[in-house]
Amino acid sequence: MLVALRLAAQLAIVAHAPDSVLACDAVDLSVAVSAPGNQLPRLVVPSLAPFDVLRASPHIERVRGSTILEYRFTIATGRLGRIVVPPFEAILGETRASSNALSIEVAQPRGRLAPEVIARARIDTNADVNLRGVGAADTVYVGQQATYEVAVFLNQAARERLRRNPTFYPPEMQAMLAYDLPAPDAPARRAASQCFDALVYRRALFPLVAGRLVIPPAQLVYSTGYSLLSREESHELQTDSVSIVAIEPPAASRPAEFVGAVGAIALDSRLDPATSRVGDPMLFTVRVRGRGNVKLFPRPQVELPWAALVPADERVRVDSTTQRVAGTKEFDWVLTPRIAGEFDMPPVRYGYFDPGSRRYDIAEAPGTRVHVSPGALSNADTGHVESALAIRVRYGGTSWPPPQSHPAFWAVLALVPIPAIAARARRRARRPAQTRPVDPAAALAALPADDAIGVRRQFVRTLAARLGCNPEDFTHPGALERALRRAGVSDATSTRAELMLRALDSASYDRIGALPRNAPREAGTIARAVDAEALARRELPFWLPVIVLTVAVTATSLIAANLAATHFARGVSAYVRQDYATAQAAFAAAASAAPSSPDAWANYGMALWLVSDTVAAVYGWR
Repeated sequence: MLVALRLAAQLAIVAHAPDSVLACDAVDLSVAVSAPGNQLPRLVVPSLAPFDVLRASPHIERVRGSTILEYRFTIATGRLGRIVVPPFEAILGETRASSNALSIEVAQPRGRLAPEVIARARIDTNADVNLRGVGAADTVYVGQQATYEVAVFLNQAARERLRRNPTFYPPEMQAMLAYDLPAPDAPARRAASQCFDALVYRRALFPLVAGRLVIPPAQLVYSTGYSLLSREESHELQTDSVSIVAIEPPAASRPAEFVGAVGAIALDSRLDPATSRVGDPMLFTVRVRGRGNVKLFPRPQVELPWAALVPADERVRVDSTTQRVAGTKEFDWVLTPRIAGEFDMPPVRYGYFDPGSRRYDIAEAPGTRVHVSPGALSNADTGHVESALAIRVRYGGTSWPPPQSHPAFWAVLALVPIPAIAARARRRARRPAQTRPVDPAAALAALPADDAIGVRRQFVRTLAARLGCNPEDFTHPGALERALRRAGVSDATSTRAELMLRALDSASYDRIGALPRNAPREAGTIARAVDAEALARRELPFWLPVIVLTVAVTATSLIAANLAATHFARGVSAYVRQDYATAQAAFAAAASAAPSSPDAWANYGMALWLVSDTVAAVYGWR
């Protein structure tokens, strides 16, 4: 088209566009104008409706005494059918030239895979910006992936008025592990005759517990303005809440090897080295790979009768670049042979639940043959030089004597009950001496029938002493009835006591109120019923805090011992892999958790020696 215009010596105009396009697809419409000399002609653009103009860019070129202008318009529409674009007109002085009319067929797009949120979202055509969220699955198993999608739909008017990129605030998700997924290539969405560009945000969710899990609304904040000098307007949109129902994998047909893994899983293992001697550690690694919540895949169950196994490191690699989260998780064990001979490393079986097929399956890593030489024999490879010093591979715990072997322990234990005994004796000394207990009901019945204030005071004090409350707690209406019901008193007795207290209040503080004749006797009957129905009040035994303290100390010691053993095993695993810096940190953590452990301190010194920290190594050995 430009070559033909270069050959023309007069004003000419040509327009070109594709004959057929898909709805909401951006297409280019080009208009070329040729004019003689260096004068610039004026282009008259007709109405392009129902097309939306996304972009427009001019280009000027001067060749051999003529000027060529090329205009490129990027347009899109959601209306289907044949659309005729009127001719373009070029004006230069008194000369006018018109292009040909363009006929464009707009067809419905087919065969495109759109994200779930774009396919299911309902767009409000009266709004410039729409925000919609959806969960790809309403019901999933615990540990199965559910995809959460949020889409922002923008029309042409909103794109032109945006001052900056919108800010999206994803919701906080409780009881779920979330991974951000890459944004898909979302096609435009047509609503009525308008086209909306879709921006999609996706997250992979893995429910951790069973039940109905609600995802709160997501927020979108954006600013618009009609021009650079106009006032900026801020807007905020929210999605609806999304619910996901998580259920436990079925209990029927559950294999014994199932330990909680959900997904599509494969298994392999390796042993380094393949041959060893009695007492020399080896590193046994099992790798679990597949789709699912890789971070929470549990450790496989491995048992060997001819060797000691100590769990060590775990390493996780998660791949969230595809629609389904996948990855690998490696589990290490420190394997120490106890006897010599030829042994078969049995296959490792790993049970899992496949939510795609809705059935249980077992992944299996093949076994291998292991040769273990006697520990007293020398290595057959005389040219081999050990690159690392031997360490202790079995954690033996602390070496200090137990606390009960010290006399100070029994002295402190004998002094523990003394504060409780002294406090009990002091309470008995303060308690007034009574020859015989006084019946609260009899004391109420003995009061005069016209002494409303005295009957009320004695009635409230009696009930407060029985319930262990303050008499002032019964001031508000209904407070006495609630306190009695919490103490185990029946509804009928609680209601009678509340009505009696209100009658006594009226007779005591109201001028027109009168005290019934049988009020003292009725109050005594109610007090006797409360005393019989209320739960018994007992003092806290003085030895209970001692038991609680003992249990807390014991639990703390066990936790510290388990923590030290875990760090010790992790250090041995790193030492075998010749990762001495990691081993030094792990042995240091074990020594901190159990300061009296000789195994942790000895290995700590070995690791420091290999990283050339001689002073600290001597400190650990000492």
